[in-house]
Amino acid sequence: MPKIAVCDDDKESVIRLKEMILSAGISKEIDCYESGEKLVESDQNYDILFLDIDMDGMNGIETAM
Repeated sequence: MPKIAVCDDDKESVIRLKEMILSAGISKEIDCYESGEKLVESDQNYDILFLDIDMDGMNGIETAM
């Protein structure tokens, strides 16, 4: 199963997306982050990233780079 990360500063969006991924059976391993900085600092490798484009601090585009 793919290792997935969800990064969004809106907690409600993170919860909804995580529930959709789990209910679809895509993955059982989903890590959630509230900022791009925290995702980058984690130094984890992921197969799939869901990134919010508009976040305070490091936005989704900067996080992906």
